[in-house]
Amino acid sequence: MRHRLLVFLRYPEAGKAKTRLIPEVGAEGAADLAAELARRALDVARIFADDGSADVSIWYTGCDESRAREIAQGDFTYHEQVGPDLGSRMSAAFEATFNQGYDHAVLIGTDCPELDEYVIDDAFYFLEEADVVLGPADDGGYYLVGLKAPAPGLFQEVPWGSAEVFQTTVNAADRLGLATEALPVLWDVDRPEDLINYELYKTREALQT
Repeated sequence: MRHRLLVFLRYPEAGKAKTRLIPEVGAEGAADLAAELARRALDVARIFADDGSADVSIWYTGCDESRAREIAQGDFTYHEQVGPDLGSRMSAAFEATFNQGYDHAVLIGTDCPELDEYVIDDAFYFLEEADVVLGPADDGGYYLVGLKAPAPGLFQEVPWGSAEVFQTTVNAADRLGLATEALPVLWDVDRPEDLINYELYKTREALQT
């Protein structure tokens, strides 16, 4: 089985990154936080690249490839996100991946500090049976989606950025006749109220080291 981990990365440019957090921490602070979260996600991705359990591809937006390589250094391939909205960009990334002969593909973002290699391992494991694996976020979105074949209908007419994203995607999978498996609910960092969770999480993390 050929596995690929896809990391969707937005360049952490001040004023364009984590815009919902700007009123709380300012444009520079929001960009710095986005960069910090990206580093965490990329550290997890490197585990897969380094041990050979999955190839890793970086799908970037908001910058050119040279800047993407500066942020995401590792044994990765690099691709620009293509499409007018998130759903079309995700669909295109999956289609390109399966066209290259991969059997299972898992796509993650960089907003979920709790997302670790064990959760991603579970996603690949569940794809042995399920057609779709979703990692629900506590705000109604999802932090991970895994597929074993292209499913463009899964990402159409989804109200991105709303609390209905996860359920809308589950409903779409049902309509398409795709078997779905859900991972544990995790929180991500998108809203001002998420900052408290993140600071507590970093404190617990520091105490454990």
